[in-house]
Amino acid sequence: MIYDAIVIGAGPAGSTASRILANAGLKVLLIEKEKLPRYKPCAGGITTRTFQLIANKELNNLIKARVKNIEFKFKKFTRDYIADTEILMVDRKEFDLWLLSIAKNQGVIVNDNERVLKVYEGQQLVTVETIKGIYKSKFCIGADGGLSITRKCLKPEIEDSLKTQIGWATDIKISNNKNLIKSVMETGYIDNGYGWIFPKEEYLSCGVGRMSNRCPGIVRDTREFLSRMGMSYCNESIRGGGLACISKLIIPQITFKHTLLIGDAGFLVDPLSGEGIYQAIYSAKIAANVILKMFNEYGPDFSEYFEHINKEFYAEYKYANILADFMFRLPYLTYYFGIKNDYIVSLFEKLLKGEIRYSELFNNIREIVNKNYLFRVLYNFAKLFLK
Repeated sequence: MIYDAIVIGAGPAGSTASRILANAGLKVLLIEKEKLPRYKPCAGGITTRTFQLIANKELNNLIKARVKNIEFKFKKFTRDYIADTEILMVDRKEFDLWLLSIAKNQGVIVNDNERVLKVYEGQQLVTVETIKGIYKSKFCIGADGGLSITRKCLKPEIEDSLKTQIGWATDIKISNNKNLIKSVMETGYIDNGYGWIFPKEEYLSCGVGRMSNRCPGIVRDTREFLSRMGMSYCNESIRGGGLACISKLIIPQITFKHTLLIGDAGFLVDPLSGEGIYQAIYSAKIAANVILKMFNEYGPDFSEYFEHINKEFYAEYKYANILADFMFRLPYLTYYFGIKNDYIVSLFEKLLKGEIRYSELFNNIREIVNKNYLFRVLYNFAKLFLK
């Protein structure tokens, strides 16, 4: 049997893309390497723009907490902030399964617990070889995360250079016996990253994100972070996974002859906030609609997909990377001239709501910097240590 499309990876990106394609009448196979439902290291925050993008009221039934209070921590210093809008907290296992169930209801065939071994493109078809069989399709979507086998198979010669763009994150569930109702973000201790805590009813989702390919030590960083927060985690396991973040220098290839890369597989994780759910669903919708257009017309020509993703994310991430580099490497200046500044924090909130873009945020911050003589002096001095 030849499918119209094969989607690799059953996270938010894969489930969304396959659902749209199946809803349009295409024969779609969704392949997931893990047994479903599966674990995903993720804070599980749904921002305003993500909620609007999903546009399904059933999502309200999955919300574990609504967070407006944020505690920013730098070393021994603390600043509390009350946001204008809520961050909705979900359990990623439940959330991903919900999106998958919607895709199934549209007729998507789901093969879970089936690891992909090879993906290769021919003149007319894509061949996907797994541990259980060989499948062929007219189109393929790689939605298989930061360590994407799809990307590795189709562009192996650049995979080594892309490894520098893989960050890492850990996640652990801890009983919320302190009835914590606010989220916590800590910088200053973790190399090129931060620690976070998000409340979800009866438990806390805690972890560390590091926008660096230096993975060794991240579990130790997580234990030390939990200790600083006074968290008792007994023997609960600390689990982790890769985060694919675009660098300032490399824009990855995300379009091939019959294949598109979406979500984490396309290096769409926000290099500053670590947000990935919005990017996954957004890119899935664009990719699916481009494929539908190509399916009904002569093609394929995926340039429209790259142009859209480049404009929406890669071009903006140039500014996000500059801000991330400053925040993670100079947390002291970030805290005193950024986090303690209500206006700058409100700009980040607008960013997460989708009201402004990184280029606008960067230009606003640059104007503030230019007006602050002390900050300019400290920043120019600090740049000596950034080289």
